[in-house]
Amino acid sequence: MVTRSRVWRRIDLQLRARRLSYAKARAIFNSLYREARALGILPARDPLEGLEVDIRLAKALNQLGAKGGRSNSGRKGEAAADGRRSASW
Repeated sequence: MVTRSRVWRRIDLQLRARRLSYAKARAIFNSLYREARALGILPARDPLEGLEVDIRLAKALNQLGAKGGRSNSGRKGEAAADGRRSASW
């Protein structure tokens, strides 16, 4: 992870300022992928590692959404999966 945020922001702005060709974008991706493999980050030793945490987080976020009165569909007035209707204001 890049810890020098000023340098990272400058690089990010430079990349966003110009359109990359597919070939150039692919070359950057391949370079980053090779570096991640060399550092031992990819492939993950256990692809399911952290899945339980992700599931618990998703459940908590979904419960917060349900308590807020919004439907799961995100559209006003439509019924949620559990039959409730969202507020129409």
